[in-house]
Amino acid sequence: MPVQNRIMIFVDHNNIFREFQKLKLKFDYVKLKNLITAKRTLITTIKYAGIDFSSDKTEITKQKIFEAVLNKKGIISKSVYLKKLSTGERKEKEIDVTLATDMIAYGFKDCYDIAVLISGDGDFRPAIRWILSLNKKVEIWSFKKALSPRIKNVVNNEDIFYLDDHLKEIEKC
Repeated sequence: MPVQNRIMIFVDHNNIFREFQKLKLKFDYVKLKNLITAKRTLITTIKYAGIDFSSDKTEITKQKIFEAVLNKKGIISKSVYLKKLSTGERKEKEIDVTLATDMIAYGFKDCYDIAVLISGDGDFRPAIRWILSLNKKVEIWSFKKALSPRIKNVVNNEDIFYLDDHLKEIEKC
């Protein structure tokens, strides 16, 4: 049976955005999407992020413009509200669950052959195991320091790619 090359890219935005912030770099979503896609058939790219809709209107407007630009470039944005804790701190809720649910659901619907997860978060391990049990492939794209050993233990080494090795290719000009 020939190797299938249909991919879907699932981006844990807040996870990788924090790592880029630590490096004081900005990245280009389209360059990242193109790097990952290479010569394969891209079904879709979905970016998952927590949004603080209680922020000032200028920040909300900037976020909406950013998402509209991504959408025009073929990147779907799924936003989840941030929850305000009793301490006043805002916390992401449902983002990882939404992303993991989509990865599994699209896998069951046979929408892709390869799920590409851009995140190093170990909380995705159960979803990765489900996808692998469907005889699908999972690729991980993460920063070396941010990649959880819990993911490394379930994905083949040749299916792990480090964003650190591609910074020049995906950096925003």
